[in-house]
Amino acid sequence: MERSKFTWVAVAAVAAGVTLSTGSLARAADGDAESHKEGALKRFDTEMSRTGEVGDVDLRGTKGDNGIVKAGRLGERPETKVTRVEPAPTPPAAAATLALSDDVLLSHQYEGAFAAVDNCRFDVARRRVVPPSEIQAGTVTFRWLIDPSGHVHDMRAEVVSATDKDLIKCAEMVLANWALINPVEKPTVLERTHVFRKLSASDKGRPVRVGTKD
Repeated sequence: MERSKFTWVAVAAVAAGVTLSTGSLARAADGDAESHKEGALKRFDTEMSRTGEVGDVDLRGTKGDNGIVKAGRLGERPETKVTRVEPAPTPPAAAATLALSDDVLLSHQYEGAFAAVDNCRFDVARRRVVPPSEIQAGTVTFRWLIDPSGHVHDMRAEVVSATDKDLIKCAEMVLANWALINPVEKPTVLERTHVFRKLSASDKGRPVRVGTKD
């Protein structure tokens, strides 16, 4: 291609009656090529920078409201639906039952508690303004759950022999609020069958405090 341009320039020079040297012809051909290249780049840049108008699309002839065709509802896929299966809750570990008499340390700590349980008879008698001998006090099996923090749960009382219900409630309150030091390593059900002590002669002769009945 470069050789053809060189020849064309030489022919044009001869036709014009101009005598050119070989070097002059070469420079003329190079200049023409450069000019052609710049022209091509300008045309390319013009084409890339050109903007045009956006035409309006008339959809009035189509079906549906406002010229837009409504899409149909997709059907259910045939895949099997996957649902989350919640794991079964782990049942709480059953607490071991311990007879209070079988644990020397616990039994020692509860000595004061059951002494206060015996005194519940006098508290109930004072509230009712009756002699302590009129308050039935027999045998009751107490059973309660205690955790390592010392908190008591699920206090229950099973009457073995006739015992006043208010006396049982008072005893349960005493046991539920009795403070222990490091009672158990894990939740434990404690059990004790308590026989309320018999009244002594001095107990029977205790004066009854005058007050209002509950």
